[in-house]
Amino acid sequence: MKKKIVRNQAHYTIAWSRTVPFDKYSVSRIVPELPGIVFFSRKENGRVPLFIFGCWREGLRLGIKYLFDPKYSKVPHIAHELLSDRLFFKYAVVDSDPRDMKDVMALLISKYAPDLNNKSYADTGRYAVIHLREVEMKDGEVVEKIPQSGF
Repeated sequence: MKKKIVRNQAHYTIAWSRTVPFDKYSVSRIVPELPGIVFFSRKENGRVPLFIFGCWREGLRLGIKYLFDPKYSKVPHIAHELLSDRLFFKYAVVDSDPRDMKDVMALLISKYAPDLNNKSYADTGRYAVIHLREVEMKDGEVVEKIPQSGF
């Protein structure tokens, strides 16, 4: 993730991984142990989210594991709904500050209105305006490549 503050406006850029079919093996093989946001969808193009989930403390890999583990899940009804049909996911690493993750998630939930998220999820209120640019990582890229210039 990249962040730039101009006056009282935050400009974020996040790099989404490629969209992959969900299973516990793909998560442990592909997803890093870094904080970030996961975008779950029913379609392979990953453009219509079903649920947007943030993992800060545990990191993405463990956070996703806990989401679907009936023993640890804080939202078992959502986990059950997600697993009721074919599921795809993509993720973006957000490792700067938990408040930045909250701002980005609020913007994503507001923009995409996923069925299983609370639509009233709010940002931190630190900035007057928040801008978000989403870029996609290409196949085979392991590290996010966010352009050096421009947002």
